[in-house]
Amino acid sequence: MREDEITVEDGFILVRNEEIATVEEARKVTKLVDRALKRSGLKRVLFDTRITKPPTDAVNNKMWAWVYGKQQHERLAIVVESLQKRATGNITARAIGANLKSFSDYDEAVAWLLSDEE
Repeated sequence: MREDEITVEDGFILVRNEEIATVEEARKVTKLVDRALKRSGLKRVLFDTRITKPPTDAVNNKMWAWVYGKQQHERLAIVVESLQKRATGNITARAIGANLKSFSDYDEAVAWLLSDEE
């Protein structure tokens, strides 16, 4: 993951990448996102994963551990390619008590992310 795949937008950090292939890359992504959050003073993150290759179970577990840890972030939105991924993400988020919601539509994700709606 390159740092230019993480950008500061108006009110949130945007993360777009093609692949997170290893647990080490997942660790790097989360550190870069945490750094961007700290530097910007923002607390909300949007992951646009529509072009991202499916992660391994180990990478997926590392990313969910970061979500659950709530280090620098308070709210997360994820844009996914399929309705199945959307449903799975929302079920997992509810199960771990994360303030995360999955979407199929980018604009809908941004609107929720920037709102105070639960």
